[in-house]
Amino acid sequence: MLKLIEKLLCQLESTQIKYCHWKNNHALGDALQGNDDLDLLVEFSQRAEFYRVIYRLGFKEASNRIISYPYIYHFYGLDKDSCKIVHLHIHFKIITGESHLKNFHLPMENVVLNNSEIGPEGIRVPDKELQLILYLIRYYLKISCIPGILLLNKNKDYIDSEFRFVNCSSGSENVDGYLENNAILNQKLFWLLYENYSNSLIKKAALGIFLRFHLSFLRRHNPIYDFILRYFQISYRAVNKLFLHKKKSFNETGLVVAVTGLDATGKSTVTASLTELFQEKFNCKYVHVGIPPATISTYPFRILLNIRNMLKRHSPNLSSTVPSRKRNFLFALRYTVLAFERYCLIVKVYRLKLKGYIVICDRFPSLDVGKMDSPRIGFNRNDNKIIRLIGKIEGEMYKRIPKPDIVFNLQVPIEIALERNRERIKSGKETDTELRCRYAENSNLTYDAHEFYEVDTTCSLSSVIKVLLTEIWKKL
Repeated sequence: MLKLIEKLLCQLESTQIKYCHWKNNHALGDALQGNDDLDLLVEFSQRAEFYRVIYRLGFKEASNRIISYPYIYHFYGLDKDSCKIVHLHIHFKIITGESHLKNFHLPMENVVLNNSEIGPEGIRVPDKELQLILYLIRYYLKISCIPGILLLNKNKDYIDSEFRFVNCSSGSENVDGYLENNAILNQKLFWLLYENYSNSLIKKAALGIFLRFHLSFLRRHNPIYDFILRYFQISYRAVNKLFLHKKKSFNETGLVVAVTGLDATGKSTVTASLTELFQEKFNCKYVHVGIPPATISTYPFRILLNIRNMLKRHSPNLSSTVPSRKRNFLFALRYTVLAFERYCLIVKVYRLKLKGYIVICDRFPSLDVGKMDSPRIGFNRNDNKIIRLIGKIEGEMYKRIPKPDIVFNLQVPIEIALERNRERIKSGKETDTELRCRYAENSNLTYDAHEFYEVDTTCSLSSVIKVLLTEIWKKL
C-alpha cells in the first residue's frame, strides 16, 4: 500500500468518516499500489469533513468538462515516495447503470456503509453478499444496451474475475436478508439474474432490459434523453480517442512549467519524463520553445532564410567554417522572426493553461540579451536605423511573453556535461570545444518567473523527477 493511501485511510478512521471501497474489489491490490483508481463510497452528510481530509493530504480535483455525473468526483494526490499519482474516484451516491450513462441511482448507500468492515488489505469493504447484489445490478443494467454489450465483451475476463470474487459461498440467507430490507430488488428477480449469469448473451441482454424497466423508478433521465445522451457520449468518446486525445483537467487552472539549462544537463530526458507521467491522466502538452513552429505569417521569411542557407552551403564565396555573427539585415530578420514565433507559441501555451492544461516547456526565454533563447539583436550604436528599429520590435515581443509559473534551471558541472555529450546519440551534436564555448557564453542566465528553482542533475533521474514533481504538485 502506498504511504499516501495509508495516511488517507488512517485519517478517515480517526475522523470517523463513513466510507468503503464499494466495487472492483477483485483488483484492490493494484489500486492500493496506485496502479488503478480507488472507488470510494463516502457518506454524503460527511462530505465537508472528507474534503478537509483529502485537501490536507494534497489531493487536487480534476474533471472532464464534457462528461460528468452527479455525486461522482475525481481527486488526485501525489505519493512522494513512489512518484505515483493516486486517483480517488469518489461516490457520494451510488450512481450506476447503462454503459457510459450511469442512468440509475441505487439508494443503498446506508446499507452498504453500515455493513462494511476493514478487510485484510487494510481498507473498508462491504460484505461479500452486498458486493454480489451490487455487481449483478450493475452488470445487467450495462448489458441491457448494445454499447454496453460491446464494452462488456471487450473486458470479459476482467468482469468475470470480479464475479468470481464476489460470488460468496456462505449460502443464500445473508443475501435474502439484505434483499428483504431493500425494495430495489426482490428475491425472485435476484436469483433469476444470478442463475442466468452463465447463460447465453441474448438471454442475459433480455434480462437486463427487463431489469431496466423494473428499476425505471430509479432512472435519472427519461428514455428519449437517455438515448440522445448515450450516443452523444459514444460519438464524443470515439472522436476524442481518434483525434482530440483529451483527458481530465484541473478545475481551477493549469500550470506552465519551463525546464531550462545548458546542453547535456538533461532537459530532453526530464521534460519527456514529466510529460509522459502527466499525460497518462491529465491534459498535458509538451512544447519546445527553443525551436518554435513556423506561423502562417512567418513561412515566407522561413523560405527566404532557407534559400539563403542553401546558397551559403553551396557557394564557396558565402560558405565559411565559422558561423557568421555579422549584424546585417538578414541577421536582424532571422531573430525577429524567431521572436515572433516564440511569442505566438507561448500565447497558445497560456490559452491551454486557462483550459486546465499542464504545459511542459523545453527551454524558455531568459532576460539576458544576446544569450541562448533570448533577444539577440538588442541595441548597438554601430547598427543602422533599420536594424535598431527591428531590434526594438524584437525586444518588445520578448517583453510581452507571459511569465511561466515555474522555471526549473538544470545544472551540471562542465566536465559531466562533456562526458554526457560524448555518450549522446545525436546527429550534429556539439564538439567538446563548442560545448565549452556555449557554457562560457550562456552560464548564469536569469529568468522572470513566478517560481524559480536551480536543480542539480548530477544525481539519478528518479531523484530529479521527485524534486520537480513535488514542487509542481504544490503549485497545481
